Amino acid sequence: MKKIFITLQIIFISLFFDSSALADWYNYFHNPNTITPIQTSYSSPLNVTASCDYGALDAYGWKVFTQSSNDIWGCVYPESDPSLMIDLGTASSITSYSISTDSSYKDSMPSSWVVYGSNDSSCALDGNWTEVDSQSGQTSWRAQEMRIYTLAAPSAAYKCWKIILPNTGIVAMSEWELSNYVAPASAPAKSMQYLVVGGGGAGSGDSSFANGGGGGGGVLQGTIDVSPQTTLVYVGRGGRSYYSTSVNSENSTFISLVASGGGSGGADGYNGNNGGSGGGGGGQESTAGAGTEGQGYAGGNGSVYAGGGGGGAGHAGYAGSDLAGGGNGGDGVSSSISGTEQYYGGGGAGFGGEFEIVSGTGGLGGGGDKTTNQAGTPNTGGGSGGEDGTSCIGGSGIVILRWKTSDFGTCSVTGTGNTITTAPDDATYSLATFLSSGYFVVSGSVPTTIQYVPWVH
Repeated sequence: MKKIFITLQIIFISLFFDSSALADWYNYFHNPNTITPIQTSYSSPLNVTASCDYGALDAYGWKVFTQSSNDIWGCVYPESDPSLMIDLGTASSITSYSISTDSSYKDSMPSSWVVYGSNDSSCALDGNWTEVDSQSGQTSWRAQEMRIYTLAAPSAAYKCWKIILPNTGIVAMSEWELSNYVAPASAPAKSMQYLVVGGGGAGSGDSSFANGGGGGGGVLQGTIDVSPQTTLVYVGRGGRSYYSTSVNSENSTFISLVASGGGSGGADGYNGNNGGSGGGGGGQESTAGAGTEGQGYAGGNGSVYAGGGGGGAGHAGYAGSDLAGGGNGGDGVSSSISGTEQYYGGGGAGFGGEFEIVSGTGGLGGGGDKTTNQAGTPNTGGGSGGEDGTSCIGGSGIVILRWKTSDFGTCSVTGTGNTITTAPDDATYSLATFLSSGYFVVSGSVPTTIQYVPWVH
């Protein structure tokens, strides 16, 4: 049976994901399309049976129907393949189902399973069951990740539903939900302008005094055909570094568009990292990171005593110089999608020098440098400048959408700081500006048509 595999990862940490968007997503999926209600026990409100569970962790089978990714069902070295059944009371067809992980036991998630339906009055685990779907190769689960499996056609109607997992010793699952949602026929797609900018890379904050600047976030501009739908817009955060500790920048996404996060700058003796635009190389003549084709450029190489500048979306970063100091960050690219021209994706400046420690200049588009502003500018995708023994933070990304209002009518957004406004340069156009992750609801869509969004971190 042909199936469409959709995955939506849920990240609870506020630095990574806006909590209001998370709540909206849960409402979209759980109401009204989920036919499995919230369980409070094995017998309320419906009857649930599990072949095994692990009470020591409160990991009972009915917990997969609480609609909370903090609950789990677990089995520890069971005698047979773990199986779980829910009796819906009345027969119902399904079009899809979802499997989810919690935050702690993703490594115990099953990689395969079989879903069955039955109309036996007893719904006994060893009764008569008909296979509805099977999956294999489901590996690399992330913490608090939901994967939705859509059947090629609606199933037959069954009163009882069962899932059987392979006995791998220790097995855990957070949620299993059934849905009978059928998407309405889509309206014709129409063109929409977009600007998608990844998070800026972090310059090196090592105490070596010869540090590369962070690369600017990748920048994508153009038009895309969009039909009525509700889709998650992910705005990548900037990278962070402090001494030898670093966190990579994040990609920004809209439907199929993925703007890569900028590469981090290299410390003394370390190469810059690849990204939307590449990070500058550190001292000891270290090599710069490469940019992503069509999104940004490479960083500048380091010299013996100075780091190179991070690459920008419009120009490569500049090499460090023992005499002149850290290399300049590459400039980003301009966009007038918001109604006014602005640069995005500038590279951060390098840092260092043989006789005098000097910072380069950050590139246009939010690139940071020690002289003016070390961090990349928020919501520009600017890379941060290199520095000695301090925290370096790349600028967060941004997503801006622009459309002729008459083509799509009234649309809406969720998420902190996200807005829909009339374009200042042309009142016949509307703008959706995403400063943080949230949902974009295109007029006429049902808020359950969730698009594929890659996990980014």
